[in-house]
Amino acid sequence: TLAPEQTPDGVEIEFEHGLATRNDFMGYVGAPVVLYARHEDGLVPAVCVMRQAKADDARERLTELMRLSAKESALPQGLSAPDILAVYEEADVIAVNLSGAFRGAMEKLSGQRERLAVYAMVNTLTEGKRASKVQFFFEGEQVSRLAGALEMRGAFVRNPGMVVN
Repeated sequence: TLAPEQTPDGVEIEFEHGLATRNDFMGYVGAPVVLYARHEDGLVPAVCVMRQAKADDARERLTELMRLSAKESALPQGLSAPDILAVYEEADVIAVNLSGAFRGAMEKLSGQRERLAVYAMVNTLTEGKRASKVQFFFEGEQVSRLAGALEMRGAFVRNPGMVVN
């Protein structure tokens, strides 16, 4: 038995027949995930480790992107997982429905910061995935403009040109 203080998530693990197996620890195996962080007027790939079971989940990737520090984050501050209302993945498109608060925060950005935020999400969500496009909805609707720099209707494709080395 491992006591709660001996496990990463604070949950006791009871081993069957007193023998630890690989399956007992599968939930703790990490996988590298690339998030796109802000760097001056561009984006830089930032590798983080997420639980393997959640690394391919678009909602989890977007939540992790929100957790970046204020210095690194291309997204407006003050957003969190509840601001992601729904995520739906089809073969080539990831549809993301975000809260009205998310929309309001995006509308307050400068045009350049809006571009960084949108492409940080698009590049993060499509990194290593079959889907190459992302559609954004706010409270179930596509909007034409947020901060004014981008037309938000339709789908966005990855933009490697936003990534600086």
